[in-house]
Amino acid sequence: MVDTPGTPDVPTTPDADRPSKRGLASNKKLLILLAVGLVIILSGILLFVAGNARANAAETERQCLSAVERATEANGFVEDALAAADLVVESTTVTELPADILAGIPDLAVLAEQGTTAYAERPAVETVAAVEASEGVEAIEAVEARPSGAERLTVVADARAKVAGASVSVECSTREDAALITDEASLLAADIKALNSAVTVLGVDFAEFQIAEGARLSAEAQAEVARIAEEARLAEEARLAEEVRLAEEARVAEEARQAAAAAEAARKAAASKPSTSTGGTTTNEGSTTTKPAPAPAKPAPAPAPPSTGGGGCLGSGCNTHPSSGLTPPIAG
Repeated sequence: MVDTPGTPDVPTTPDADRPSKRGLASNKKLLILLAVGLVIILSGILLFVAGNARANAAETERQCLSAVERATEANGFVEDALAAADLVVESTTVTELPADILAGIPDLAVLAEQGTTAYAERPAVETVAAVEASEGVEAIEAVEARPSGAERLTVVADARAKVAGASVSVECSTREDAALITDEASLLAADIKALNSAVTVLGVDFAEFQIAEGARLSAEAQAEVARIAEEARLAEEARLAEEVRLAEEARVAEEARQAAAAAEAARKAAASKPSTSTGGTTTNEGSTTTKPAPAPAKPAPAPAPPSTGGGGCLGSGCNTHPSSGLTPPIAG
C-alpha cells in the first residue's frame, strides 16, 4: 500500500470494500420511487391522450350530428318546396275568377267572354315617374316597374330546376365530412329559400292580376249594359216612329176611303134621277160636270103688220126687207 500525503490511512479489510445494508436499502427505495413516479407520469400521459381522443371523437360526433341534422332538414324541405311551386304555377293557368271577385260584377252575364286572359300573357309595366300638376300639364301618378307574367313563371321554373332532385348526403364519420355536409346543406337551403320567395312573388302577382281582371270585366260589363240600354232606347224610338207612320197612313187611307164612299153615294144618288140641266150644272150618269150658264136668248122679232097691198113702211123706223119688199119695224 502506498502512502499518499494528506490522505488518512484507510484499512483495507474486506468489510470496508462492501456497501452497507443501509445504503442498499436506500437505493432500492429510490428506484421504487422512481419507478412509481414514472408509472404515474406514463399513466397521466396515457389518460391525457385517451381523454383527448375521446374529446376529439365526441366533437367529431357532435359536428356530424349537427351536419346530418341540417342535411335532413334541407332534404325534407325539398319536396314541400316543389309541391308548393307546382301548385301555384298550376293555379296561374285558371281563367275563372274567384267567387269573391265575381260577386262584385253583377252584370257579368252580359259578356260573351266571362273569363280572364291567360296570366302568361300579362304584359310587363315600365317605370313611370310622377309628375305634379301645373298649368297646362295634368298630374301623373308614379308607376313601379313590373315583370310580365311569363317572366315571373320563368323565374320560378329556374329556381325549381335547382331544387328538383337535390339531396345532401347524411353519411358522416369525420369532421371533414361534417364540414362538407354542412356546406351542401346550406347551399340547398339557400336554393329552397330562393324558390319559396319566387313562388310567393308569383302568387301575390297572380292575385293582383285577378283583381285587375275583375275590374276590367266589370268596366266592360257596365259598358255592355249601357250599349244594350242605348240600343233598346233607339229601338223604342224607332218603334214609336213606326207606329206614328202607320197611324198617319191609316188616317190618310181612311180619309180617302170616306171620300170615295161619299163620291160613290153621290154617284148612285145622281144615277137614280134623270139627267137635268139647271143653270150651269149638268148631271149625267157616272159624272157631274159644271158648265157656265148660256147667255139669254134674243127675243123673237115682232110679227109684221098686215100687208096694205104694196104699201111701204110707215114711219121713220121702217126698213125694207130685201126679199119681201116690206119694211119691218126696227127693234127698239
